[in-house]
Amino acid sequence: MNRRTVFDDVYDVLMNLHDRMVARPAQDGAALATTSTPTSKLPAKPKNDPGQVAASVPGSKLPDEPNHDTDQAATSTPAPNPPAKSEHDADRAVPSAPDLKLPPKPKPELKAEPRSLSEIDRRISLARKELAHLQLERIRMSRSIAKDEKNERRPTSLNGMPPDVLAIIFSFCAEDQSTFCAVMLVCRNWRASTLQMPQLWCRLEVLCQKMVHAKRTAGLGLWLARSGDRALHVTITAGDCDQARYDRMQFSLAQVNLHQHRWRYFSILTTSEQLALRVLGLCAGPAPLLESLVVHVVPNGAQSICPSTEDSRLRRLQPIFTHALRLQSVDLTNFALPIGHPVDSKSPLSQSNQVAMPWLRRLSSLTLVSSMTQSGPDRHYCKIERLINVLRVSPGLARLVIDEAGWQESDVSSLPAVSLFALHELELRHPEALLLLRYIRPITLRGLALSFSQKHQSIKLSPSCSGAFRSMLLTSPPPLRLLIIESVHFLHIDALTLVAQLPSLAVFAMYSASQLTVDGTPLVTDLLRLLANPFASPALPHWPHLTMFDVSRVELPGLAIFQFFENRVFSRQNPASRIEHFECSFDHDDADIFQMLVRMSRNHKVGPVHFSQDKDKWVIFLSVVWSAGLTVPMAAVYLEGLSNFTDKGFRKTQ
Repeated sequence: MNRRTVFDDVYDVLMNLHDRMVARPAQDGAALATTSTPTSKLPAKPKNDPGQVAASVPGSKLPDEPNHDTDQAATSTPAPNPPAKSEHDADRAVPSAPDLKLPPKPKPELKAEPRSLSEIDRRISLARKELAHLQLERIRMSRSIAKDEKNERRPTSLNGMPPDVLAIIFSFCAEDQSTFCAVMLVCRNWRASTLQMPQLWCRLEVLCQKMVHAKRTAGLGLWLARSGDRALHVTITAGDCDQARYDRMQFSLAQVNLHQHRWRYFSILTTSEQLALRVLGLCAGPAPLLESLVVHVVPNGAQSICPSTEDSRLRRLQPIFTHALRLQSVDLTNFALPIGHPVDSKSPLSQSNQVAMPWLRRLSSLTLVSSMTQSGPDRHYCKIERLINVLRVSPGLARLVIDEAGWQESDVSSLPAVSLFALHELELRHPEALLLLRYIRPITLRGLALSFSQKHQSIKLSPSCSGAFRSMLLTSPPPLRLLIIESVHFLHIDALTLVAQLPSLAVFAMYSASQLTVDGTPLVTDLLRLLANPFASPALPHWPHLTMFDVSRVELPGLAIFQFFENRVFSRQNPASRIEHFECSFDHDDADIFQMLVRMSRNHKVGPVHFSQDKDKWVIFLSVVWSAGLTVPMAAVYLEGLSNFTDKGFRKTQ
């Protein structure tokens, strides 16, 4: 049954009931109408007195006057008189239209009345059932709407993420080519999104051993096409390969070289210098966007660079370096640095005797690992001489890393020192490279790292090399903020000189067990005692900007560590001290001193002290917070001891 029909029937039934209740029967048995015609009570008209009728009506005319309207009305058929009304009807008469104006009310179309009250009840029951059904549907719809709104507030699914969000997520996967390819296999939406993001295809890693097949070469071209016109990050790995394999992979390398104008980072890893020169020789065009060049040659056996190939090397690398206007970083390992060619056969004592390549003038970072060669017909252009010429023609060099051996001092004793106004970071990885400190003046040097390996400790150095660091500190001390000394036992310096010549040092790290002073005590022991020495005056202590003190391979006495914390960490007189990181090894016999340190940390509200054992080491973590309102930013203190250290009341954490 249609809902509209049911409601119409119910409405008709109710209207009929209303009409029955309003209508009342008259005395003679005739039913009265619920509404009467809106007519006024007019006086009775006499039948044969037209004058009276005219006088009673305003604006009417006398009979002797001509009246066309009256004549016309007289000729027409007279209207029947209305039926007489009883007194009861007169009392219930509705006021006339001039007295009360009501809008016309449309009467509903009356249908056939129901035969009995049971039919009415049946229809009412059906209407109630329909109403209950509609209420149930309304509840279901409201729950569905609430569920949809809740789902809209939830994080969108992976398939519904916008492309810009996916691009940010995929950018972290683009650094690893295998991970990036695995992301494409998740779903179709992700694959379609990655194909439309050229910034994700800018990192290219080419394994030459796998580029001998046609399918690999086609995939390489497709990868380059998807990168659009973005700058490229290219890495080529060419291991051991014979001439036949090299000929097969030339086509793949040629495809990479076609996009040389988009190179921003270019790196090549080979096992021989000749193979690296062959790959670089294919790059005949300019690289205007190239900013970083990395060439690492890792030979399988002992292999030295042949100086006789320097001229051919310059001819092959000339197209790349000449037009690389943005080249700022060069990292070479076992690959001769293309510096330039000499003008004459005499020993060059100035810049005019050697023609340097123009790309050196724009360098900001240079890393040389066994990449300096002797030049000239009789090889009298020594390494230190060529390196000084490089530094002289590179005014913007800010970072320098040297790992070279075979320095000769006799030929360059008369060379003037070079002032470096832009050098901020210097790292020397070979003990013989300390000789360079005698010929440079780092005016703005901020960080110095003397990081030597364990195998270099047996090298016998000349006094000029071993005393180069001390000479630099005494003659022209740089404004160092960071000093790292590793596996060095021949610096010949004392703690007082180190503190006095480097007043602005903030980070100090020493990983050396044999660096001793004149009286045979470890250098770091005297240094820690000097830093912990209290001052009677409110003057600043030594190294007032110190934030990190990291020492290993040396067991420091517990009393010196306790005094350092008492005067530099827990002291309220030196608010400038802000130790953020402290690490050292301590003697296992000083347990009582460290108990005092724990109690002091509680009194100064530094938080709980946690002890943990990592293999054969004990580690203590402290968070240093000043109780007077001055906060040391999360100072982490690492105190490492031996495995036979007894806790004696210390709380051990798992």
